[in-house]
Amino acid sequence: MADKFRRAKTPHHIRLYHSIMDSEAYHHLSGNAVKVLLALVRVDNGTRNGQIAYSYRRAADDTGLSPRTCLRCLEELQEKGFIVCTQKGSFNRKVQHASLWRYTWQAWPEGKMGPTRDFEKWKPNRKQRVQFLQETGAVSDMELETEAVTGAVIAPEETGKSQKPVVSTFDRIAPLNSYQREAGSGPETEQRKQANPNGRADLAFLRQALVNHLKGSDPGEQSRIADRIACPGGTLSKFKHGSHLPAEYIEPLARAMTA
Repeated sequence: MADKFRRAKTPHHIRLYHSIMDSEAYHHLSGNAVKVLLALVRVDNGTRNGQIAYSYRRAADDTGLSPRTCLRCLEELQEKGFIVCTQKGSFNRKVQHASLWRYTWQAWPEGKMGPTRDFEKWKPNRKQRVQFLQETGAVSDMELETEAVTGAVIAPEETGKSQKPVVSTFDRIAPLNSYQREAGSGPETEQRKQANPNGRADLAFLRQALVNHLKGSDPGEQSRIADRIACPGGTLSKFKHGSHLPAEYIEPLARAMTA
């Protein structure tokens, strides 16, 4: 609002409409991406949409995040339809020019293009969770076990139906092999424990994925992950340094590493 001399009476501010914040794309934005979005929109004075010069290095200065994190955030904002790059950055005569951007919920100045609101078209990729199982009835060396009393070799029970493949989030970090057991075959034998060490191997892969993720993240990321998976911070820290991780936190941690 302006007075009779067309001077602004309210301080400069950034406005995000309820329709933006209620969208599914906004609900799936990371907290860092929201910070970068607000920092980018802050550059616009009402006449620059479509010509907003903004680089990930400037975003790092404005938000206090690392440049690499800001680069990932700009890519995330593009992927979810909040911003569009109208001109790629370039390097000319020893001068680096930042990319030009527009945010999609406002029109270009002078009526060049109306708002496209691409974020309203974004939908999450609902990936099917699968765990790859061997076909029922297939016998391998690792599936054979000797019964303790009779010494007879037991093979998996055959059925007329084949198992459908099912994919788990954990499979993106470490391949899972499921070995079929005969129904009612009793507790796991020492021979099977030696033949099926994939549980320990999977935890080792998950631990290494956690360590690699923390190396490339901002300070405090370990605490944020612990809060996200509802795991005590001390438990997650001990797991990172080689201790066991309780079963209820394994799948949530695997999802957090692949998010």
